[in-house]
Amino acid sequence: MSATKINDGKVAVELLLPFLIYKFIIGSDPSTGEYNMRLLWQKVGYLAKQVGMPLSEYQFKWYLRGPYSSAYTSVLYDIDQNTNELHEQEKQFNLNDTAQAVLLPLKEMGNNKPSDMSLPIWFELLASIQYLNKGSKLTPDELFIKLERYKPQFNNKYHFDLAYQQLKIGKLL
Repeated sequence: MSATKINDGKVAVELLLPFLIYKFIIGSDPSTGEYNMRLLWQKVGYLAKQVGMPLSEYQFKWYLRGPYSSAYTSVLYDIDQNTNELHEQEKQFNLNDTAQAVLLPLKEMGNNKPSDMSLPIWFELLASIQYLNKGSKLTPDELFIKLERYKPQFNNKYHFDLAYQQLKIGKLL
């Protein structure tokens, strides 16, 4: 699948906005090269949508590794095909101050990951907790039990408590 391009060679905003969001939060370009980088792409996109970024066209559903959108994966592959054009547009366009302020808590969550977790796994934990808590009135202990049931690999209460605290600070819980 190739990206929709505007006549003058610019990449469509459907690629530029997710690219800029990811780059602001993570500090590097998104990548299709490794599974964990594609996982990180998904979780950053999901959480960015939850804080109010205009990504409503992407429907995230529960999957084995937490919230997932096949359409958002397609965007990543389109970005991979248009990296040079995106870098050119990045020189002219950036996220405004309001968007950066909205995304800053996600960036800080990434900076506050436990030293014994990779960034993709940390964002998987954050996104999974947020997704499983949506619309519920679970206590933190009940949410931890629910998380363990869906994702037994996240059985470390310290990691859960840290992620829960970060999500509360970021107003995602």
